[in-house]
Amino acid sequence: MSQNAGMTSHASRPIRTVGDPNTITISGAVGKTFTVGRRPGPIATLLGDAHPEGDHATVHSGDGLFQASIPMELLKHAHISEEGRLNLPNPPTQCWLVKDVRQIEVTDGRQADSLPDEERAKT
Repeated sequence: MSQNAGMTSHASRPIRTVGDPNTITISGAVGKTFTVGRRPGPIATLLGDAHPEGDHATVHSGDGLFQASIPMELLKHAHISEEGRLNLPNPPTQCWLVKDVRQIEVTDGRQADSLPDEERAKT
């Protein structure tokens, strides 16, 4: 029986399984899409290598169940922790501190995300 037996996988909700590589993919409105090994450090380095062309980025969790659309102006000051959590200085909502970051999708404008309405109002 597969490890994912009984679990449904959707294109918009990838299911991370045991043994998946610990990576971050930078995609979307970028000059260069790429995947790198996830390591602690500043997001600005990754974003700079991707040559982003958008003003927001949607940060996706590894389980595919949570996304946060964050302005690039704020995201460029973020770091990834040892545990893979997005850390932002003084975020307007704790919901932007995405756990297990696996993808950063650069976008033009804010995109639909997983924030509850009361948290979205803070942003």
